[in-house]
Amino acid sequence: MRASLILVSTVLLGGCLDAGTSGTDAAFRGTLRVEVTPLNLAGAQSVLFDVGAGPDAEDIDWSRGRVEWTGGEEPAVFVAPCDVRDAPHRVEVHAVGAYEARPSALGEFGAIVPDGGIDYQDPGVLEQVAVCVAAQETPVKFDVALMRPAQQGFLDTAVFAHAGEVGDAVWDLQVVNSDTPPVPVWQQRITSSEYGDSVGNASYVGPCDANLSANAFRVRLVGLFTEDAEHQSRFDAPGPEGAIAIWPPSIIDRGFTCFEDKDVFAQVDITVARVDRASGGVRARIGEAVCEASWTCADTSTLELACTSASDIAPTLHLDDLVVRCDGAEVARVDPSAVGTVSFERFVAGGSEARWKVAPALDPTLFGERSCVLEAAGTVDLPAPREPPEHRPGEPDPVFQRAYPRISWTIPVHDANGARCEDAALDVGGPITITYTSDDAVAGTFYTHSAAPPISR
Repeated sequence: MRASLILVSTVLLGGCLDAGTSGTDAAFRGTLRVEVTPLNLAGAQSVLFDVGAGPDAEDIDWSRGRVEWTGGEEPAVFVAPCDVRDAPHRVEVHAVGAYEARPSALGEFGAIVPDGGIDYQDPGVLEQVAVCVAAQETPVKFDVALMRPAQQGFLDTAVFAHAGEVGDAVWDLQVVNSDTPPVPVWQQRITSSEYGDSVGNASYVGPCDANLSANAFRVRLVGLFTEDAEHQSRFDAPGPEGAIAIWPPSIIDRGFTCFEDKDVFAQVDITVARVDRASGGVRARIGEAVCEASWTCADTSTLELACTSASDIAPTLHLDDLVVRCDGAEVARVDPSAVGTVSFERFVAGGSEARWKVAPALDPTLFGERSCVLEAAGTVDLPAPREPPEHRPGEPDPVFQRAYPRISWTIPVHDANGARCEDAALDVGGPITITYTSDDAVAGTFYTHSAAPPISR
């Protein structure tokens, strides 16, 4: 049986050395506040941790102690002095005992723990590096997953962000069991630079709850960066500053079956829509294409989707039926291939464009005095998807999830005062924006209508 090692760590940095007090030792001193929280050990009301902190280069001048987590949301806390001249510092945490009732004595660091504890799989000594800040308290946070013996399987997660050239990606990963409400088995913030290829992709192995075999994994893309991201925040916290502007994907939430002492392979592929403001407006960079979308109110109301590509072959566009809903009920449906026009253009300087215009003729007598909106959705062909993980004989079925951008129009067209029409364009928020589908299917299979460029001969 393998032991699991799951750790969520955060080191928050701040402040700078006060040059006016640099002549005294006090000007170099700060503190490290180590906060430790166990995850998933049902029935535990007390968990003991041995904690040590000191200069990373040597095992002297360390502070060590035993602390107790006593249930609830508050962590066990250990505070250690630090000196900026010894930077960086190393912090080590080891879960040494867990109990259904609080023991009468904790014992000292490294001492024998009280009898009568709960059995769990020892995750070993967890460590991280912290930077001491003069005259400040630096929090160093650990979430430690503890599993009972013979109740543990493993989820091998691979996450891929298709977003053009990036230098790093920050991801939040979580596995929950099927309790009511679900209990986190583990949760972790990872970066592509730490756990992957530094261009958006990463992989991580963590436990799942084989006692309650129905589990779910959740994946959130926190942000993309042009260079290695500062790992300054813990799971589910706001991401580091300096992120690339994107339409943020929805959280992937997918169920799977956990098997005792077996690996389940999970792969998540997310194609990310990046915000492109180079033209003065807002466009979406999706794969190799750059797209714009609009709703205009000139002589006729017109929905338009246009995408350009550096290739001489224009992109293929996809649209669903346009649907008008009044007070939530569907009252009209428009086929964009029947009332729309599609054009393809190859530019002399290189590149190409596909443009789809739809001018729906809406009958206002259907609307009465109700509030009505026109809804539509479309996208552009995406790069060839990564192959799903292979099924290995005798192993659980792998789990594969894909998400890709979906341009959505939600346009008010009528209210109690009569017909409405206001120009709108693609933006990060507003009536025309980007959401994400999340399914195993290939992009385009969700859409009723497609427009592909003619094949050149």
